[in-house]
Amino acid sequence: MFFVRLFLVLIVFTSKCLAVEIDNSFEYMIINSTSDRELTNRNSFETGLNLSSITRFSDDFIAVAKVYYKTDIIYDTSERWDYKLNKVNQTTFREVYLSYSTDNYNLKFGRQIIAWGRADSYNPTDVITPKDYTYLDDKLPGLKLGADALKLQYYFENDNSIYFIAALKEKNNFLPGRDTSTPIITKGDQNFEFGIKLDHIGSSFDGALSFYKGYDLNSKFVVDNNKVILQRPFYTMYGADFVFPIDDFGVRGEIAYINYENNESNLTSPFDNFSSSLGMEFTVFNDSMLSFQWLHKSNINFTSLNDSGALTELELLNRVFYDQLDKNYDRISMNFRISWLYSTIELDLGAIKSFNNDSYGFHGNFNYDFEKNWNIAFALDYFDGKSGSYFNYFNENNLFLILLRYKI
Repeated sequence: MFFVRLFLVLIVFTSKCLAVEIDNSFEYMIINSTSDRELTNRNSFETGLNLSSITRFSDDFIAVAKVYYKTDIIYDTSERWDYKLNKVNQTTFREVYLSYSTDNYNLKFGRQIIAWGRADSYNPTDVITPKDYTYLDDKLPGLKLGADALKLQYYFENDNSIYFIAALKEKNNFLPGRDTSTPIITKGDQNFEFGIKLDHIGSSFDGALSFYKGYDLNSKFVVDNNKVILQRPFYTMYGADFVFPIDDFGVRGEIAYINYENNESNLTSPFDNFSSSLGMEFTVFNDSMLSFQWLHKSNINFTSLNDSGALTELELLNRVFYDQLDKNYDRISMNFRISWLYSTIELDLGAIKSFNNDSYGFHGNFNYDFEKNWNIAFALDYFDGKSGSYFNYFNENNLFLILLRYKI
């Protein structure tokens, strides 16, 4: 947090001393939801403020700051509403970084969103930037959080580039429903995280090979000195991704192998795994897009529940969150987006089905820009499945929300 504050002070000071150009945007939101996403069957009334500032010192040198501040009032319709006892204020610095570019390279330093892979939904190679899964809609705030990192991208041979990344991820993925009072402790001597990606962008084929060594964005429950803590495992990821057109279709895919280091021989440790995704998208008619994605995950050296004996509650939760109740997982997802009146009205429908445990999920979103700066949205998330499955666990997180947004 000290780094973030110092960075903001430097931006303000230098912008007053130099002839610079500053672009600011302001977004105010009111969200009323039928779930607070904490598995408590309570409602949520959230007001949020999205601020974005881009300071251009020159064509090559810029500073970016994006912050989201929210006030969340949790209430239960079955009891008397006492907002003073259920009020939460939170400030999230999503991105705060400096960027310097030349003809051959781009250097970014600070908290930034780094997205690897080319899939829009499930992406096993996207291991650097943590996510907040409170809301599943990409139009709502906070889906991706920044990671403190140094990123150097060097361009060579026209369509090719290579990325070098050194990161220190202070945050992990936020999965609603996990005990937020449980401290997250990162153990181990490997505090330095780094990655390399070789990327190609061409007219008929885009592809990349990636390598990353760092802490998992998810954490596991462990018992340490008779206390329950959340511990982030350290792993190595080897990945590849691609996208290419076939007539009117676009084909996307990713593969990733994850190897956990110091993987203890106990039931709380995640298994090494191989994940892959293959998707196809195409235009149905004007201003509409339909996409499908097949997901596969194979847990290596898997031990079944029958062979493991009786699992503790923490061991079972770890298996649920890491998708390791079964050796293999197969899922298929579908998404359909359509817009009318020059994108004034947008409808987004999505669904996912898991074939291993009869789990499924559904998401719908309707957006309407009824004035120049005003937008209203309605969204629905619904999950269900076999008892003990990932989607069944989040069944109490099903929600319907209404969002009113003003942006300048």
